[in-house]
Amino acid sequence: MKKSVYTPLLILISLLAAHKSQAQSLLYEITGKNVKKASYLYGTMHIADKRVYNFGENVMPTFEKCKGFAMELIPDAGASFKLMGMMLMKDKKLKDLFSEEDYASLEAYFQDSLGQKLALYSNFKPFFVMAIMAQGKYGSEMEDALDLFFYQKAKEAEKNVTGLETVEEQMSAVDAMSLEEQADAVVKMLQGDDQETDDGEKLIEFYSAGLLDSLAALSSRMEMGPEFEQEFLIKRNYRMVERLTPLIKKEPTFIAVGALHLPGEKGLIALLREQGYTVEPVQ
Repeated sequence: MKKSVYTPLLILISLLAAHKSQAQSLLYEITGKNVKKASYLYGTMHIADKRVYNFGENVMPTFEKCKGFAMELIPDAGASFKLMGMMLMKDKKLKDLFSEEDYASLEAYFQDSLGQKLALYSNFKPFFVMAIMAQGKYGSEMEDALDLFFYQKAKEAEKNVTGLETVEEQMSAVDAMSLEEQADAVVKMLQGDDQETDDGEKLIEFYSAGLLDSLAALSSRMEMGPEFEQEFLIKRNYRMVERLTPLIKKEPTFIAVGALHLPGEKGLIALLREQGYTVEPVQ
């Protein structure tokens, strides 16, 4: 099945970024403040598990009536090539960052749980090793991760497609963590594997029900401190809002981003409301 190079990074972003929410929906209408026609904000999950494709009845009709489409990153060939290069370490290998015992455990996990050889990722930054581990906890029945499904549909419909971030911007959030901190996070993930698997199932369950409060509470277990939160969530949310507001003033736009960017005091919903927009759930 076709897989995007973005998928491992985006899965982990979805798992790690959130706090509190107030409404229980994945689809929100944006109106007011010089918006001539409503735009819509939709929370996705960056996985190809068929369960996240169980849309509410309003999602596809809303998508189809919008002239524009926006997502976190545009997955074109040039960006994918650039991202692959930025996922690699230049002067170190994974073995340099782990004790012999932890590295052996990681090798066993890749072989037994993922059916892969860890040696294939010997130059990868530990963050992306962790993302691959997270990806393996979900089904892959669909051809594309959910956000890429909407991207393909938008291209087929000849919508105006916009990316809200660049590869460099997302990677700067990853590189805010030292390689040693990333390796420590991999070890913690290994040690909590059974719990992580249970949480992955709950994440899909809560997402399918549109329970942003529950998603936020669950994801908060995996937070890596205030600096990581600042880089991975808050900065990115402010940047997305800055870039999506001109789009919604220009034309009705369907904005598909990871669901855990929506909730919280500094989530997209709250930030748009602070700017004077009306943002209401579509049930």
